[in-house]
Amino acid sequence: MHDAWFGVFIKGTWTHSSDVGMKLLPTGSAYSTSYAPIAPGHANGKLTLAYADAQLAKTTPVGTYRRC
Repeated sequence: MHDAWFGVFIKGTWTHSSDVGMKLLPTGSAYSTSYAPIAPGHANGKLTLAYADAQLAKTTPVGTYRRC
């Protein structure tokens, strides 16, 4: 597996927990999170509040993947 970590930043105030994750990853891939869910609070958008780690299968071809 090849890892790629992504930071989660929020600017503003929120009153409910916010979970993070990834979807539509290439076949055979997975993800994990750290510091999630994010508790209610506020932030200035400059600090990482959580992380999501994409674990891509070794068989994933090199390329650009765009899915929305």
